[in-house]
Amino acid sequence: MHFLNYNEQAAANIRFLKINPEYHEKYKALKDLSLTFKKDNVNWALSCSASLFLQGIQDEFNDLDILIDMKDVDKVKAAIERIGGSLIETKQKKGFKSPYYQEAFYNDIHLDLIGDITLTTFNTEYKYPVSKEEIIDVNLDNNISVPVCPIEANLLLYGMMIGWDEHRKYKTKLCYNYLKETGVKYPNIIERDYDVLPQGLQELCKMLSPITYPKTFSR
Repeated sequence: MHFLNYNEQAAANIRFLKINPEYHEKYKALKDLSLTFKKDNVNWALSCSASLFLQGIQDEFNDLDILIDMKDVDKVKAAIERIGGSLIETKQKKGFKSPYYQEAFYNDIHLDLIGDITLTTFNTEYKYPVSKEEIIDVNLDNNISVPVCPIEANLLLYGMMIGWDEHRKYKTKLCYNYLKETGVKYPNIIERDYDVLPQGLQELCKMLSPITYPKTFSR
């Protein structure tokens, strides 16, 4: 696959999101949340399937996984309730050790709100805090942008989930293929936490490094 195909698929996905009746509520949720969080100066990013959809890597998603800066958690909760959403009783998910995890609904769309997402598996722990320097803005409509996590972060998050959810291998592979074909744009995401990653994920990252950026791992 050539890089241009991902751009074309991303554009096609966004057009589909706008015109397909089945995705209308998802489009509205993304639009409303993006506008509201921007107004409230929330540092956040969309992750997992929805972010892959907006970047042209897969062509469907169900819920919205929203990563939040811990300092903005209270602003997010207040904003969601202000626009008519609801926070629901939540149990921490298996494999998560995040300091804040909350499920919510906006209209009929399920939201996972996660502050400083922290995953534990294979006797390892990996934390990915949202950083403004690592956010990619995807234009949704009329200069409304949705901040999404870079694929490098999604690769590590999905790779960590494999330990307790085997079907995450598929999305890990999607992220890996994307980076293999387009190049690693945020090598620091991989490099700064390489030592804490499980061995299998380290090996996957090593296969990316020689063809995407000159620095090689020397662990």
